[in-house]
This record gives sequence, structure tokens and C-alpha cells, in this order.
Amino acid sequence: SAQAVKGAILALKEERVKQRGRGRLVAVLGSMKELGTFSYTVHREIAYFAKEHLDKIFWMGKDWGLQDCLFLDKSSLQEALFSYLRPGDWVLVKGAHSDALWEVVESYNGDGS
Repeated sequence: SAQAVKGAILALKEERVKQRGRGRLVAVLGSMKELGTFSYTVHREIAYFAKEHLDKIFWMGKDWGLQDCLFLDKSSLQEALFSYLRPGDWVLVKGAHSDALWEVVESYNGDGS
């Protein structure tokens, strides 16, 4: 849901402060599939909120509209994300189960590949 995404973004920011982290706040946001007729409006609302609070966002899926760093497949997203990340970055990965974004996390080995 939209509230869950907003809550996760704020929790990421809060945890970085608690841990005295200095890295960038990065998110990989997949589509929210359960929205039905509200999909367009809610995806735009989350996009605006995320841009206010995060340093970089990698968008997965056509529901996000025209965004920088928009990807329609995981392999392209992974390539761009992994080359962008550096030590100390804080990363949130959130999306519908059907996007299988956990595979992106599982494939990351920390060396840019």
C-alpha cells in the first residue's frame, strides 16, 4: 500500500540517523499491483514523496509513468543499480510480490556486479 511505502522510506531515513550513517538513501520501488482504478494517482503520490526524501530512486514497472531510472526488466535495473551503489549507501527495496525484487537483493555481491 502507499502508506507502507511511505513508512518504509521514513524508517530508512530514521535508521540511518540512529546508526549515524552518512551514505546516500537509495530505493528500488516496484509497482503496487493492488490499487485498481487508483493506480495512476497513488503511484504519482508515492513518486513525489520518494523524490522529496531519497537521494536516488530506481523505478521498476510501467505504473510509475515517465521517471528517471525507469526499468521494465530486472536485469537492466540490476546493472544500473549495482554500478551506482557504493559502500555506505542505505537501500530500500519494495514492490509487489509479483515483481520478485528480492532476486535483485540476492544477486548483489557488493562489487558493482
